[in-house]
Amino acid sequence: MSHVLVVGGTGMLRKVVLHFARQGCWVSVVARTSESMTQLLAESRAATGQIDPIIVDYSNESALRLALADAVAARGPFRLAVIWIHSDSPRALVVVAETLGAQGSECNLFHIMGSCAADPSKHADQSALLFAGRTRLTYHSIVLGFKTDGVRSRWLTDEEICDGVIHAIETDAAEHVVGTVRPWSKRPS
Repeated sequence: MSHVLVVGGTGMLRKVVLHFARQGCWVSVVARTSESMTQLLAESRAATGQIDPIIVDYSNESALRLALADAVAARGPFRLAVIWIHSDSPRALVVVAETLGAQGSECNLFHIMGSCAADPSKHADQSALLFAGRTRLTYHSIVLGFKTDGVRSRWLTDEEICDGVIHAIETDAAEHVVGTVRPWSKRPS
């Protein structure tokens, strides 16, 4: 059974978690609270795979490192990681990268970023540099954009985000934008 890691899986990415659980995967899901995990576990009861709850605040580096190591020890190495980490915890991505890089097997990491990653006035995302030299870890970026009808624009729904993330994973895209980020001036305010 393939082992998948999802950070952000009890909120915006819950459909991604359920997708992999229904495919028969072990899905280790990082969540900050057990309340958010309870509903996800109830939704997954009919799945052929299993959800492995990892209740930890990912801003706590040592707790995250230990929790991920425990998941690898219990379920084997992660083959796929889908990561949505808020910008207030940038070191959490470092901990995930180090853990995945140290497990000694191939892993695809899909790093989800908000639309601000596409803002042309900001510096380019430096996350890929974190993964340089980690030969068994393949980095993929997914930028979440917005929807526009030419006149109005809106942010993506959780369903649209999950569908786009699943599509990026299934096509093994190195870089993927869900929705659009251009023209940047059309983004919702």
